[in-house]
Amino acid sequence: MFAALQRLRREAEQGKAQAQAELGWRYDIGEGVEQDYSQAVKLYRKAAEQGVSFAQFNLGLYYKNGWGVEQDSSQALKWFCRAAEQGHKDAFSFIGFLVLISDAQKQFCLYWFCPLPNGKYHLHR
Repeated sequence: MFAALQRLRREAEQGKAQAQAELGWRYDIGEGVEQDYSQAVKLYRKAAEQGVSFAQFNLGLYYKNGWGVEQDSSQALKWFCRAAEQGHKDAFSFIGFLVLISDAQKQFCLYWFCPLPNGKYHLHR
């Protein structure tokens, strides 16, 4: 396990998005490392900015719940929308939840997350 964790850290430091997301997850749950939400957020952000939907979704959760960052529904919505654009199914549910929170966010979200007559949803690109 130690060798695998060292390899993962090395790859994350080299900027490999999947490694950053996986190492972030390890810090998130305390798998092989001491649980550290601040470190998880840093790694999730790096991976999310490179387009890893899992990291985008988890970053949204962190902002929604205030884990390792100040709670910020607008940032949560931003990251959930990015994950949803890539088809992350859980992100759609959280977008719906956040839309119920405030009218200002509804306007932003309705632009990106548009209901279609057939009951499905379309994301603007």
